[in-house]
Amino acid sequence: MSSNSAFYLLSQLSQHGVTTAKGLPAQINITPHWSGVGFAVGDYRFVAQPGELTESLEQPGLTALPSVQSYVKGVSNVRGRLLPVIDFAEMFDIAHSVTSRNRQVVTVEVDDFYAGLVIDQVMGMQYFPEDSLQVPSDLPEQLKSVVTGEYVDDKGSSWWVFSPKKLVEFSKFAQVARSAT
Repeated sequence: MSSNSAFYLLSQLSQHGVTTAKGLPAQINITPHWSGVGFAVGDYRFVAQPGELTESLEQPGLTALPSVQSYVKGVSNVRGRLLPVIDFAEMFDIAHSVTSRNRQVVTVEVDDFYAGLVIDQVMGMQYFPEDSLQVPSDLPEQLKSVVTGEYVDDKGSSWWVFSPKKLVEFSKFAQVARSAT
């Protein structure tokens, strides 16, 4: 077999590949998505940016604090840091959807502020088209101070964008001491 015939066969094979090859699939437009950590409190669903909710814990053991509002459940030592634990549902007058045994705590950190929020369930990462953020509809009055927007998923469920920064600025959150009567 001569080198010309090998070259000829490779050339023919190359030509055959070019003529029978399928093109690349058409490029589709990809919509940018916003992602957040989803959690539920009562019948409501919330999302927060991943860096704003720093950790999810089983309910830690608590030390009660005297003369505080009933939604302040106590403090816990979490890896050497004191974690004040606040019941999100009780603070915002929402009925829990699970028993106290099944609730979880998510930690929030805003600047030097560190606290745990008792919630019903962590629902993992949620993804929404960035351009679908809207002004919250049917938002209970008590939540307006801590919600910045709303996404609606493909099943029609509302997800309210929770802002830990707004929570820290919320007057009811800052006034944990019970007034003397």
